Amino acid sequence: MKEYRSLNINKGVRGLLFQEFTRMAVTASLCIFAEIQLYLLISRSGKNFLIDSLWISFLAVITIFLFSFYYTFRSSSLVKKQTDDLSTYVTQLRRGKWKERLHWQDENEFSIIAEDLNALAEHIEEQVDTLQRLAEEKSILAQQAQTAAAIEERQKIARDLHDSISQQLFALTMLSSAALKGERTREDLLDSLNEISKISAQSQLEMRALLLHLRPIQLEGESLSDATIKLLRDIQQKFQIKCQASIDEVPPLPQAVEEHLFRIIQEAITNILRHSGATHLKCQLTERGDSIYVYIADNGMGFQLDSAKAGSYGLSTMKERCEEIGGIFTVRSIPEKGTYIEVLVPIKRGEYIESN
Repeated sequence: MKEYRSLNINKGVRGLLFQEFTRMAVTASLCIFAEIQLYLLISRSGKNFLIDSLWISFLAVITIFLFSFYYTFRSSSLVKKQTDDLSTYVTQLRRGKWKERLHWQDENEFSIIAEDLNALAEHIEEQVDTLQRLAEEKSILAQQAQTAAAIEERQKIARDLHDSISQQLFALTMLSSAALKGERTREDLLDSLNEISKISAQSQLEMRALLLHLRPIQLEGESLSDATIKLLRDIQQKFQIKCQASIDEVPPLPQAVEEHLFRIIQEAITNILRHSGATHLKCQLTERGDSIYVYIADNGMGFQLDSAKAGSYGLSTMKERCEEIGGIFTVRSIPEKGTYIEVLVPIKRGEYIESN
């Protein structure tokens, strides 16, 4: 546990106020004494003792008031400056700048708070590093489990093919065979053809859904930047939406961090295609200082963040993925104007390059 240092009274905030008050009292006393001596020198007689006393008292009050105002303003300004420095540093910590440190020149109560905030920032930085390492270990375990789950996945695909596509193909065979046999009226043939058309369309939808399920969501050996560019190019070709991309080449990252970031990008773009009705999509991936920054926005219909419908957009999943790697997830949406998300993940380049 941190041990607090005992401060000399001349170095603390109370000492500062005590010194300022002492200066004020001494200065005011000297000024009042000088005023009294000056007034006695210029006074011609002592007959108006009451009036002289009132004037001296009035001058003393004015003098004390002026010096009190000056030293109070000076002391409060010093305290406010130190408080503002602490507030600015706390704001930097809230924005994820864990590497920033607060340097304090004076030794007082504020310097103790500054040291505690620096220790807190260092602790948070260590926790972020631990979270990212755990995410990396989790990714390795997930790869091991993926091999074991492959057989189960194949069996599930076989069941889906048998229960949907196979049954529909069998129904198409039976209908087409029945249409070719025997005497059929024109109305019966049209009914059969309509039924065949419906089943064919349904089979096509089922096949597309199955292909979407089978589409790999791993990076497959590509860098995060290359995979993002490939994803946006694929979206541009297959969907009626304009993509504006600003993808920089980011430094090598642990596999778990890259996979989480890529899945967040995938999930965000999928939400835009499914729910927003947008015609324009913007995606930015870049390095900002010691962090990876992702920005995805659209010009769609938007939504209220506190509405029940917002829960169906996968926002909680994206936020959980971001927090698992020590990042900060932000989402903003305005109805009828659009939505954007921001992801800021701190990195340690030296360790990441070594791990890759």
